[in-house]
Amino acid sequence: MLISKILLCCSYCVLADVPITWLSSPRASVPCVLPDADRIPARRPPPPLEAEDRPRPKPYVWKKGDEEVKRVLSNGTLEVSKKKDGSSEGVYQCTARHHAGLVLGYPVQLKFAYLDKQFSVHPENATAWRGQPVVLNCAISSGPAASISWQKGGEPLPQNTRYTVLKNQLLITDVTAEDAGLYRCKATNSHANRTRYSHEGRLQVEEYPGDPDTDPGMLPVHYEKDIAVPRGSTVVLPCPVTGWPRPKLIWEFSQPGERTSELEATDEVLTLRDVGPEQEGVYTCTVEGNSDLVKTFAVSLTEPARITVHPTSKQTFRASTVRFNCTAAGKPAPTVTWYKDGKPLTLAGRIVVLPSVDGKRLELLIRSVTSEDA
Repeated sequence: MLISKILLCCSYCVLADVPITWLSSPRASVPCVLPDADRIPARRPPPPLEAEDRPRPKPYVWKKGDEEVKRVLSNGTLEVSKKKDGSSEGVYQCTARHHAGLVLGYPVQLKFAYLDKQFSVHPENATAWRGQPVVLNCAISSGPAASISWQKGGEPLPQNTRYTVLKNQLLITDVTAEDAGLYRCKATNSHANRTRYSHEGRLQVEEYPGDPDTDPGMLPVHYEKDIAVPRGSTVVLPCPVTGWPRPKLIWEFSQPGERTSELEATDEVLTLRDVGPEQEGVYTCTVEGNSDLVKTFAVSLTEPARITVHPTSKQTFRASTVRFNCTAAGKPAPTVTWYKDGKPLTLAGRIVVLPSVDGKRLELLIRSVTSEDA
């Protein structure tokens, strides 16, 4: 005896990893996006309702957690309004109904964009020795993170390789007398359509007295030890050092299974452009003659998660065994979660995930198929 088709949906992400969708206005419309919508059979026209028939189930249902959301249009679009208590933000997911069952849509994490009215940290007045590095700070709360640029004397900073913007910091290496002046931050959040300016801080530049000498040290700046970026990105590795006479930096690079090689660069900021596989590895900067002053950066490439082999609907006999393949690729390796009729599938007993015969993928295996599996 044949049972009806079994429809299972495969997803490569879990809710905790859902990227944020930033909403620009207090009211927003969010479409129900289904995986491979062109591969999903169209819903069959429902039969005419008779008096004793129950109301037809909704073609689209949105949920936030376990709670069903009411404001859904007939085409599956979710209507969201901003609430002062933030309760309208969070992870939402839709399901679409058709003749073979339910199809789970991609989850979306919704947040409303904002930019605070005031900076929490303003640039402070500072004094720098000529030839030494200096860092200026500013900070403002923003969602998503604001684009930070710096101005000097009310004008955008001139193009100069000695100026490096590090998140909420401005790093100036090899300071000269021309760097003296008033600096401020400009924060822009394009999603919120807002721009803010910080107070100004004055930078004074003085000649180093020359005596006595000062021991070398690492200037504290913002940096990340583990840097994962898409192919083609630009990566900035800051390693500013203080001291007089000026210390010399040594940059080294190593890849797994390869010897460590010394780079020609001696700059306090190493910039990697158009990053590719040949630039993946560990970068180390060390102050010559002082092995205690060292900083390490691990650079790796990421690849978007994608489903390369999709599960297909199947017909089978009762008590038989069915295999479904859902292969995903990405870097880091994505997590594959199985769903049935819009709900996570419980893997236990006769329903398990096992390696395929060739060992190249994981398959969903359903033994002793029953009508409940349809």
